[in-house]
Amino acid sequence: MNKPHVYGSVHLDVYVAAHCWQCADARELAHEMAGEFPALHIQIFDLDQPGAERPAAVFAVPTFVLNEKIVSLGTPFRQDLVRDIRQALEVKPEVFGEPRKNPIPAQE
Repeated sequence: MNKPHVYGSVHLDVYVAAHCWQCADARELAHEMAGEFPALHIQIFDLDQPGAERPAAVFAVPTFVLNEKIVSLGTPFRQDLVRDIRQALEVKPEVFGEPRKNPIPAQE
């Protein structure tokens, strides 16, 4: 996962695959984050696509990688991902308000 980063930029990479039952929720959450954090650079990698490269650290899908650090194996709770992104962007909650409730139900 040695990608060059622009100084001060924040990158969220989401690794998914067609066989994964959680990956649709992961994609949806990534798109929500793109809408909520315009400065966030998001890439969704479908590991089933020809030529897709899986970093050695990614061994399950979905995997959320924020600035080259795995922040979740599986789809994270929305509020946890928002917190991690805010920390990476150094954005205080009072600027954007508190995160909304998690739209993705917890898996039991």
